[in-house]
Amino acid sequence: MLRLLFRIYYGSRIRFFSIIGTLFFKVILKAFGAKFGRNLKCDGFPIVRLKPDSNVIIGDNFRVHSSEDFNIIGRFHRTGIVTGHNASLIIRDNVGISASTIVCYKKIEIGNNVMIGGNCVIYDTDFHSIDNKMRRDPATNIAANFTKPVSIGDEVFIGAHSTILKGTVIGRGAVIGAGSVVTGNIPEFELWAGNPAKYIKKIP
Repeated sequence: MLRLLFRIYYGSRIRFFSIIGTLFFKVILKAFGAKFGRNLKCDGFPIVRLKPDSNVIIGDNFRVHSSEDFNIIGRFHRTGIVTGHNASLIIRDNVGISASTIVCYKKIEIGNNVMIGGNCVIYDTDFHSIDNKMRRDPATNIAANFTKPVSIGDEVFIGAHSTILKGTVIGRGAVIGAGSVVTGNIPEFELWAGNPAKYIKKIP
């Protein structure tokens, strides 16, 4: 009896957060002028901070997990999508993201059929200068902050807890191992892993 009650409770909770989360996400995206395709689904409530002059385009079948109820992988937090002024964030069809964060100050493009594992972060900016003198003054720190576009090709899989840094280009069909820190160019159909990420092997 207790097991049945738990299943009813848990199933109802899942459906509630999926329905309400999807509605919430769509409303927020529309409010900021973002464009999105068919069958967008969001489980839970993501953090969405988009500048009104940014360009955000999301393709069909975008799936977001933003709750521990939907991906019990550890380090639970909500999915976040953030853009800066005049930034361009393009997410193409059939992309899934789970309890991860995308910060786009310049340009991030994610291809078709990309899987982004739990607790990943994708940044096209350093946020702060590496010069300690510049960091003392907020004005110079911000002025020194520069960005480089990030490009993630079709069919890429990014393992949980990975960090994708500015200027990264990941080729089609590549796999990034869990917990990796990635910068630079990753050729297509290769497995890279580690900190910093290094070549492991070809993917057949």
